[in-house]
Amino acid sequence: MEQRLQNEDASHLNILKICHYVMGGLSLLSFLGLLVMSAVINMTPSEMSAMAGIYFAIALFSLIPAILNLMTASALGKRNNTGLIYTTSVLNCLNAPIGTTLGIFTFIVLSRNSVKALFNPLRPSLISQK
Repeated sequence: MEQRLQNEDASHLNILKICHYVMGGLSLLSFLGLLVMSAVINMTPSEMSAMAGIYFAIALFSLIPAILNLMTASALGKRNNTGLIYTTSVLNCLNAPIGTTLGIFTFIVLSRNSVKALFNPLRPSLISQK
């Protein structure tokens, strides 16, 4: 029974890892789309300078989630850095509907005691006492 539970947890973590890679890729595409869009729009130099700050801010807010999701996917694969995983999941919840779904399922999976033991294999006795 315990082996089946460990296999199921490992499978769920692998699925979450893949989903975070996909979410990071989608955010990266959004960032690249903003860069292309800013290059294609015909503006006068004065309009361009006024819009440059806005495009930079929007592009930065697209790049940060991409990097965080890619780092989170790596952390899920290595079974470490739960703080990063939780932080990224909270930020993903702001990106409805896909990010919200991914964030909630990440919280559900990481809240299991058996998954907590996978992330901290050296101290499973402390986890089981709580």
